[in-house]
Amino acid sequence: MDKIKFLQQLKDQLKGFDYIEHRVYLDEYRTALEEYKKRVELKEYIKEVDYA
Repeated sequence: MDKIKFLQQLKDQLKGFDYIEHRVYLDEYRTALEEYKKRVELKEYIKEVDYA
């Protein structure tokens, strides 16, 4: 299981008012990881295209 899916599952398991801040943090962290992953994939794609 990758880290992004793990964070989403963890966030989904945190129920109740007491965990609102934790869910927000996990969601922001997961979103940042997804954006980073997209940037890395784009850089790798551009690098591959340059070699073609």
